[in-house]
Amino acid sequence: MGIDFEIIKRYLKIFQENERHLINTIELFERLEYDSDNQKDCQEAYHYLHLLNDQGLIDCIHDKKELGFILLGNGAINLRVTDFRLTHLGHQTYEAMNSSKIWSKINGVISKLGDSGLKQIPSLAVKMIMENI
Repeated sequence: MGIDFEIIKRYLKIFQENERHLINTIELFERLEYDSDNQKDCQEAYHYLHLLNDQGLIDCIHDKKELGFILLGNGAINLRVTDFRLTHLGHQTYEAMNSSKIWSKINGVISKLGDSGLKQIPSLAVKMIMENI
């Protein structure tokens, strides 16, 4: 599965705009309009939550290894309730992605970097701002 930075932005927006500092998997699925019985939705959530977690953009409070998913022997993925929070780096990344002027300039660069580009978003945004001052 590849990386769609618009989907990543959507996840980060949900974390950022949540009323509480924590959001659980059930609330996240509701906000994403995902169905926990749909394997495609579970696989996509599993993929993107692991990307966000691996890059330090979110922190899983209880189940740091599987991030609230149960991997079954037949390849299916089941959901269980666990809490996540957006890290400081996650807030910075969302702010950079949410600024259309900044995002339009750095999107092409990070798209070539793949998942390692996620961590570069805040520093690239700061660099771009400093160059324009």
